[in-house]
Amino acid sequence: MVAGVDDELRVRRVLEAYFFAVDAQQRQTIRDCFREEARATLHFGTRLEQTLTGADSIAERIFKGCKRFDASNHTLSNLKMEIAGSKAAASTFAIAHVVIGTEIQVRGLRYDDVLVCEHGIWRIDQRLHTPRWQYNAAAILPELN
Repeated sequence: MVAGVDDELRVRRVLEAYFFAVDAQQRQTIRDCFREEARATLHFGTRLEQTLTGADSIAERIFKGCKRFDASNHTLSNLKMEIAGSKAAASTFAIAHVVIGTEIQVRGLRYDDVLVCEHGIWRIDQRLHTPRWQYNAAAILPELN
């Protein structure tokens, strides 16, 4: 089966839904992005590296982390995907802007995912989350006139 634009769009929608759910702090939507038996390694290559198994464990860990944020915005920068039948490999570069108190952390991220389509629904089965770079800055409240 050759993947079509519909499958590519559905895969991208899962990745975008994940970013939205993190920023909106929606635990259930984060969970819905992952298969029941999914496996995710977060913060790969750092002292915070952690591998989790199961949609509930993954969603809870991510939700707990994003609850620390006063605000955040995760933006998909670019994406490469290959779909073969009911499996997709997606490599995504993203920028995360995270406000914690009076500091903003801006981080470049890479997500390497394997997604699986079951009953017409694409979900993440394997994830490798890798921080690539970061800088911190002072948070300034917007002046709305």
